[in-house]
Amino acid sequence: MHLALIESGYLRTFHLDKQGNEITTEFNGPGKFCSSYYSFYSQLPSYESIEAVTDCRLFLISFPVLQKLYAHSLQLNVMGRKVLEKACMERDYFLKRIIHLPAKDKYEWFLQVYPEVYKSARLQDIASFLGIKPETLSRIRRKLSLNQ
Repeated sequence: MHLALIESGYLRTFHLDKQGNEITTEFNGPGKFCSSYYSFYSQLPSYESIEAVTDCRLFLISFPVLQKLYAHSLQLNVMGRKVLEKACMERDYFLKRIIHLPAKDKYEWFLQVYPEVYKSARLQDIASFLGIKPETLSRIRRKLSLNQ
């Protein structure tokens, strides 16, 4: 189990629902950290999977190594806390603000926040991340392309 810092490329985090459908819960790109955080911090098996959406260059660190770094450096300890706080705030913002928007607004937000992902990610992965049906996303994309 590792924590990844993404230097280049994009990763997708997902899990399977009861019907075996992949539900995308996160996209992460350059400068972001990515992991199955529950698994990483609890050191228990993960219920999520992570896959590369594009070619990636990652820096990986294991939990024991991270804990040693935290123990030996107050500066790294504070930085780690700040990174986690930012990730929590971004997730909270997504869950409380974005997920309740109309489908078109969700997709427009997605295009602003993940400008490179939409070119490489599968339609169904973006749709599941936004909580909309792939057919709805196709209609939105078609309408937006006609308006340009």
